[in-house]
Amino acid sequence: MMAELTKRKFFNFLSFLLSLLIFWLTGATSSAKGSRLELADPVETGVWKFSSRRPASSQLLPLEVPVGTGRTSGALEHGREGAITVAAYGSESPNSQAGSGNKPISPNRPGKTIGNVPQEEASLQRLLNTKARIITESNKCERKILRGQDPLKCFADVLAIYETRLAGEAGRGSSVAKAALPIVRQMARDIRRANSGKEGLAIVRRGIGKVQRIRLVRSQDAVVAKLQQQQRGVLVDTLQAVEINLVKAIAI
Repeated sequence: MMAELTKRKFFNFLSFLLSLLIFWLTGATSSAKGSRLELADPVETGVWKFSSRRPASSQLLPLEVPVGTGRTSGALEHGREGAITVAAYGSESPNSQAGSGNKPISPNRPGKTIGNVPQEEASLQRLLNTKARIITESNKCERKILRGQDPLKCFADVLAIYETRLAGEAGRGSSVAKAALPIVRQMARDIRRANSGKEGLAIVRRGIGKVQRIRLVRSQDAVVAKLQQQQRGVLVDTLQAVEINLVKAIAI
């Protein structure tokens, strides 16, 4: 009886040792497989592979590079002809035509002179000075309205001043001012004929949208392209300041 009990314990002990051996062998196999997976190249074993190839006809340049580095902001495409084309903004497309209020306007036509860096820098500075003047005149409207002047007439006068300034800048050769001039002129005319403050505000906002869609094309100099984009930004900022003051005036 004791011999049989001892024999049973011995077999149980052997079974336990065998279980440990199997467990150890299974763990070692899993570890080896994991090591091989870690050493594998994730790019080569993945579903896709990265390709650095680009079309030979064009090359995309980086965004928002400071002036003077030889590049400009926006998606610039350097094509076969060596010209830099500033990509369309907003919902505009290269085939869009100007004049509808929801399509781009191109101040620079292919084959025409687009200015040089000193000229564009001087134009930018004058537009900044004009912005300060227009904001000052726009701020005065609140006081004039409190004295009894019609709000729409006051802001029409402000836009007329802006039109005169832009006409002078366009006469100096600024393509951006030339593109914005008819927009501001039409804004000044329409706001004088507006029947309500709400209608006048819609006119101003529509004009801002047109200026935002001024599209600058085929600049041979990236610095010139950057300066022209800054000029367009100044025009938009100026008109948005007028819009803000008009909203305040309507609330008076």
